[in-house]
Parts: sequence; structure tokens; C-alpha cells
Amino acid sequence: MTLAVFNALDNSLQWLGVGNVEGLLVRSETDGKRAREPLLLSRGILGAHLPPLHTSVVKISPGDTLVLATDGIRRGFGEEMALFEEPEITAQGIPASYGLESDDALVLVATYQGRRS
Repeated sequence: MTLAVFNALDNSLQWLGVGNVEGLLVRSETDGKRAREPLLLSRGILGAHLPPLHTSVVKISPGDTLVLATDGIRRGFGEEMALFEEPEITAQGIPASYGLESDDALVLVATYQGRRS
């Protein structure tokens, strides 16, 4: 299980996860390059071997994109994946390129827009 919350009041992302949902924060850089930051999970099994959980908080900027993928997506997908301007296109492309035929998969892609006035 994974929980991620964007906070527009202080431009942060709060992250908490346990199990096998891989997370990646793709930074929108002004020089055209996109730095990728993996979001760390706690090891354990929800409902059986739950470790002490800790929330991570990272600063974010408008244009940063959060990608979450279940274990039906090949590990390390974020190192090679293409990130398109539209989150829907990225979300469709990840299972098509990195999905495992032996498992079901779910992908969430969300781009932080920042605080609206």
C-alpha cells in the first residue's frame, strides 16, 4: 500500500509506503533535463508483517511528476521510461513497455501543478 499527498501550501510531497508499489518522482528541471528520484518503501506485508512506518517529505516544484507502479510492472522501469507531457500518455505507455505478462499491473502518473490563485 502506498499513500502520496501533494501539499500546495508548502510545495511538498508526503510519501508513505509498504510492500511492492514502486514510486518515482521525476523532477521538472529548467535546463530540459529530468532528474529521477526513487521514493523508498518499507519492507513488509500489509496485514501480516507491518514494520514501523515513517512518512518521507520532499520539496517539489510545479511540473514535477509522481509515478507509482505495482509489481506487474518490471522493476527499474523508471531508469528507461519516456516521460511525456500528458500524464495519461505516460501512464498508458508504462504497462505497454514494461508490463509483465504473468501479473496484473496498475500505474498512476500525476503531475504537480502547484498552488492556484
